[in-house]
Amino acid sequence: MEIINSNKNNNKLCYEGYMYVRKHTGKSRIAWRCSKATMLKCPGTIYTNIEKSKILEIETSHIITHRPNTNEVKVSKCYNEMKIQAKTTKTNPAHIFGECVAKLDDKSQMPPEKIVKRTLRNQRTKNNPLDSDEIVGKSLKKYD
Repeated sequence: MEIINSNKNNNKLCYEGYMYVRKHTGKSRIAWRCSKATMLKCPGTIYTNIEKSKILEIETSHIITHRPNTNEVKVSKCYNEMKIQAKTTKTNPAHIFGECVAKLDDKSQMPPEKIVKRTLRNQRTKNNPLDSDEIVGKSLKKYD
């Protein structure tokens, strides 16, 4: 069991090749639904304790709709790792992409390189927006 961030910066639970998103939080437990619930109408539901450290109950299974996909989980973890690295370091997005993708066995479910690099650049600019002085200074240099 592992918790990673989703694209919308919420928690995503990875367990036995399936990914779950938080459905609701109760007093003593959290209900998670399969990340394919909307797309494939998957009924997979799992419950953890509030601390997200222990599986309490697996209510329904995925057998009817789809099989576990450990590669999809690995790609999601890799994508998450790249975004964190882009936020915290000044490393070139192409280098981050190459380094993380090299760790994957099967790259077939990884989004296209161009899209990943754009996402990494966007992650970086979210954390480090340009000051108005920098923008003015850069535009003045063009006309000097």
